[in-house]
Amino acid sequence: MAKIANYNFNCDLSPVVLWQYNDAEKLKGIVANQQEFMKENVQDFFENLRDNVFNLENADEFGLAVWGSLLGVPRPTYEDGGQTVSFTDEQYRLLLRAKIYLLTFDGSAKALNEFFKILFPEMLVQIKDNLNMTVTINVLNEIPDEYKVLFRAPYVDMFIPRPSGVAYIINATPLDLSETFTFEGMTDENGNPGGNFDNGVFYN
Repeated sequence: MAKIANYNFNCDLSPVVLWQYNDAEKLKGIVANQQEFMKENVQDFFENLRDNVFNLENADEFGLAVWGSLLGVPRPTYEDGGQTVSFTDEQYRLLLRAKIYLLTFDGSAKALNEFFKILFPEMLVQIKDNLNMTVTINVLNEIPDEYKVLFRAPYVDMFIPRPSGVAYIINATPLDLSETFTFEGMTDENGNPGGNFDNGVFYN
């Protein structure tokens, strides 16, 4: 995803005072007041706009609302324990990032693998084309609690790019690394070693 350019919004007014007016205290005071005004109303304003609105990676609640309006994705709500709960900022941010990725998604299994690698770098996901207009998405480790709601209906169809006419099957079964072929030194998140040539099998 493209990065926001790091512009320098600093406005230095000190060069407007020529050397022959170095002793003009009132003039220097006027320039100093103008410098403070420019910092508060120009420099700080545009820096906050860049950091909290333009930059989706760390946009605040208002910034996310702006992105949601531009992308046509309002902040979703869901039922939890009989209460209506809104998506957190991080859940909503992920949904918006997924929407942006969808704009360039070409429908291939490779692109879908890249999608999960970019949005869920901490998750181990395998994409399997079943050759019958369905694709199985195997989540091989634990889905972080914060993102589990995204894998529920109907949100899974909102944030996972999907070719027209193709159905997704979500299989969130943690992989038992001890029964899977791995290279020496590979361990799961709990430090347990993987399988080897004697007892490991290739996951399919």
